[in-house]
Parts: sequence; C-alpha cells; structure tokens
Amino acid sequence: MASLNLEMEYLVGASQSSSDLRWGYQGHAVEGKADYSFIAERMEAGQKVFTAKMNMSDYPEKRFALISIGGAPQKFEIPVGGNVTAATEWSNWEKGDRVQFRWRMH
Repeated sequence: MASLNLEMEYLVGASQSSSDLRWGYQGHAVEGKADYSFIAERMEAGQKVFTAKMNMSDYPEKRFALISIGGAPQKFEIPVGGNVTAATEWSNWEKGDRVQFRWRMH
C-alpha cells in the first residue's frame, strides 16, 4: 500500500447542505460509488468547501473522484498514473456542475 493520502476538496454554494452530498473514489473497481460522508466542511470566500481523505492505493487502473449532489453523480479525473511515491501540491480547481474540485497527495 502507498504511504500517501489523497485529500480532495469540493467547493459548492454556501447554501448547500452536507446531507445532500456524498463522495467516492474509483480506482481498482470497475465502477465507483459516491456514498461516503465528508470529514470536514468550512466556509471560504462565501462558499462551502467539503473535504475528504483516503489512503492512496498502488497501481489502480484509473483514478477518479466522485461526488453526488442530491443524487446526481459527477466524476473528476485524478491524472496520476502508477505508484504514487511523492507528495504533490494542490491541483487547480476543476469546474463541474454546481461544484469545483481539487486534490493533492500528502
């Protein structure tokens, strides 16, 4: 197992309730599901940022972060291949539908 963690942040509108949001990850699995609750939330510049973390897995076929907002799933690619052996800085924010996403390895 890789010794690094994948940290993900999802930026949504200030009125978004955490009860309508779930996150997930697709790596080794054929399909991913967004069915986990977020570990933290904070306000930043008038919007909410929800945080999720997980241990990084070695050599997955693909790496995608998932979010479900009110049951509507979205997928964001994490473009890192192979075994992750070094920490990264935060990625740029990627825009989705009613959400922005960024990630880092640490």
